[in-house]
Amino acid sequence: MTISTYAVVENGAVTNVILWDGQSGWEPPAGTTAHPLPDGSPATIGYLFDGTSYTAPPATPKTPS
Repeated sequence: MTISTYAVVENGAVTNVILWDGQSGWEPPAGTTAHPLPDGSPATIGYLFDGTSYTAPPATPKTPS
């Protein structure tokens, strides 16, 4: 059994990253889907997923203090 890294995606955004064999009885939470991440992918929580590729979220502008 091979364990891989999966992104849990909800409404086009990664909400979690898990290790899973892709076959065992686990299912993504309601309203989410699990997608295998390519080896070395930097995608993590907050990344955007368009159904094909992952992109970093837009940078949040800093508020002057």
